[in-house]
Parts: sequence; C-alpha cells; structure tokens
Amino acid sequence: MTDAFGDTYVRDLAYRSSFVPLQAPAQLSYVAARAGFAPPDPALAFRYVEFGCGSGVTLNALAAACPQGQFIGVDFNAASIAEACSEATRAGLGNVTYLAEAFSALDAARFAPADYVACAGTWSWLDAAEKAALTGLLQATLRPGGLLLLGFVTIGRAAVTPMWEALRALVPDAGQGSMPRVKAGIRLLAALRDHGARYLEQNASASALLAEVQAHLERGDERALQNVSHNLLAAGFRQQLLSEVAAELAPAGLQFCGAAAAQLNDPDFAVPAALRAHYDALPGSVAKAVFQDFLDATISRADVFISRAAADATSA
Repeated sequence: MTDAFGDTYVRDLAYRSSFVPLQAPAQLSYVAARAGFAPPDPALAFRYVEFGCGSGVTLNALAAACPQGQFIGVDFNAASIAEACSEATRAGLGNVTYLAEAFSALDAARFAPADYVACAGTWSWLDAAEKAALTGLLQATLRPGGLLLLGFVTIGRAAVTPMWEALRALVPDAGQGSMPRVKAGIRLLAALRDHGARYLEQNASASALLAEVQAHLERGDERALQNVSHNLLAAGFRQQLLSEVAAELAPAGLQFCGAAAAQLNDPDFAVPAALRAHYDALPGSVAKAVFQDFLDATISRADVFISRAAADATSA
C-alpha cells in the first residue's frame, strides 16, 4: 500500500521475522577485534538498537540472553511492533522497548549513545528519503567505537530485480491489499513464463525464483507469501555492491570491518587457491569482499562497520 512518504511499503501485513544469530553483540565485537579495532565489551552494560526489527524475534532473544544490555527496536510496521511487544511481555523482558515509527520521524537523542546498532533486513528496501534518514540516525546514534551490523542485498539478486519491478508495474496498487496484489502478480508472471517470455527463458535464476514463490502460492502458504509481499512490493528496492554501501556510509563516519560471518573474512576458506594472487593484489578489504561476492553470486551480505574509530594499537 502507498504510504505517507510517497513510496510503496507493505503496512497491512506483519513481517514474520526469524532469529539472526549474526546480530549477537559478541559476534560483532569479535569481527571488529579480528579487523584490528577495540570493540565494545559485550560482557559489560551496553545499549543495542535495531532499526527495522520486524516482529522482534532476534531482539527479544538477545534481550533474554543479555540482561546486562538495554535493547530498543524500531519498525514502521505497527503490526510487527505489536507482535514484538506482545512476545516481550509474555517473556517478562524488562530490558527491551519498541517503537512503531518511520526512520524519518525519529530523534536520535532517544537512542544515543549506542554501543551496537543492527539493521539486518531493511537497507535494500528503503526509498531515498528513508535511507538518508537512517544514515543520519546511524551517525548520531552510535558512539565512537560503536558497531553496526548492516544487511543488504547484493550481486546475486541483480538478475532477478527486473522481474519484481515488472510485477509492480503490471499489477499496480489499486487499493486491493498487498496479498491479493502479490498473488495476482505471481500468476501473471507464471502465465508469461508458460507462454514463452524470453526474459524468463534467458534468465535461469529469475525463473527458479518465480517457481519458488509460485509453489508457495499453490500450497496456500500464506506465511511465506506474507514475507514475499514485503520483498516484492517495496518500490525503493535495489541491490548494491559493498563498495557502494561503504561509500554511502563513509560520510557518517562508518568504516567496514568485515563480514559478520567471520569465516568469510579468511581467504584460506573463502577464495580458491588459483585466484589467491588476484585476491591478494586487490586494494583493501572492501574490494576483496566484492571479489568474493562476484565469485559466489552472493545474494545478501551481513557486514560489520565501526563508527569513528582508529585501529587498536594494542591488537596483534
């Protein structure tokens, strides 16, 4: 449905979140320490903010596991926030609070100073205004040396993006609701495929993804389609290379530390021996990560950035 910002986001369906272990404070601090920085100590008291927390599955779990932390979750989807609050109350969590607001409506003073910020599944779906607002929040919220976990969609989805753009264009928002709109779009794309649409004939990854969501539709899997609706109907969606994202975050004082999945930062595990010389010759960790993404057709990244910090002079 069309929102107050003049772009398309799904507000009539809650996003069904899943637990994201890479958001754990200890994981983020470990990655930053391995990159040569002095990160926050997750064993001490800390403040953790999640922008785009969905239904709070990860944040509630972290709040339960880390009583020394204070947690704040923000999402513009009121249905998701209501579910997050309900689960926090049921679990008796006194160290987590939730806000149902757009990023552009937030005052960073409500969150700063934060030791950790997570934005695991929102960045790639934001329109320009909300992305700018979020970037400003990251700059103002994170204390020097604080860590950001940022998830975004990258090169492995590049071939699929035009199909979702076509769905939005062929089945425009006419007030029918998000679920009927997505169902109609999937059926139309499937009909095009079945009658020889050359885009799908020539694009195996798009055809495979269409078959996957069509299977959800045919099974009547409303839960899966609910999340698909959020992904397909965001008009601001675009995939980006890490180099683009790092350039957008640099003016906010955020520096790339490495992938949150720490093994991806070890070329002995992540790069074939035959390509190691090419990898080693690349100018810096961002370029090396892009190299790996191209090699693996990586669909989504989860990366750790540090705010306004110099390297730790005591690190090995």
